[in-house]
Amino acid sequence: MDRLYRFLSALLVVLGLSACASAATPELIASFPYAQNDNSSGSTQWAQVIYNIYLEIEVSDTQRAIDRAEELVSSYGGYLVSSQSWFQDGRLYATLTLAVPAVHVDGLRNSLVDLGSLKSETVSGELVNTEPGNWAPYSQVTVQFRPRTSPSIRLFSNGWDPLSTFSNAFGVFVRIFGFLVDILIWVLVVAGPFFVIGWLIYRVIKKRLRP
Repeated sequence: MDRLYRFLSALLVVLGLSACASAATPELIASFPYAQNDNSSGSTQWAQVIYNIYLEIEVSDTQRAIDRAEELVSSYGGYLVSSQSWFQDGRLYATLTLAVPAVHVDGLRNSLVDLGSLKSETVSGELVNTEPGNWAPYSQVTVQFRPRTSPSIRLFSNGWDPLSTFSNAFGVFVRIFGFLVDILIWVLVVAGPFFVIGWLIYRVIKKRLRP
């Protein structure tokens, strides 16, 4: 009886250890999931900030500034993306969009500013990822050329403007004596042809009455 009791006790211990071992296996697997590496190519990526610039420049000759800007962007290894020009009050305005390698954007910007007087500038940056030797990032430079305004010349500092006074006086003169000009136009247009015809008839009659 004592031997049977020992055998059953040993059997229960063995079964208990087996149950614990089988239950521990899935718990370890759930605690340490497998992390997959997405960078399968193994290449190193570099982060670089690309700057885009907007400039407003006042120039003395807009067309000359346009031609010079196209030469400058070409010399820095870039190109002209788009161009727009228009006339306002008889004066030429233009907006150029230029693309240049990012390493030369500062040089192009300084060269464009030298063409005239800088009136406004906006700079924005963008972070891009590149691979060494893959491609050269480009920056975009948008420049607006506008003609330089000529300062108005005032002959007197007390506000007296003789040209404006003459213009106002001449306007009053035209309004007062305008009706005389209108009468003269009517006479020339309406009575003028009859006067010419009468003069021709008089010449013909006078010529026939000569002995």
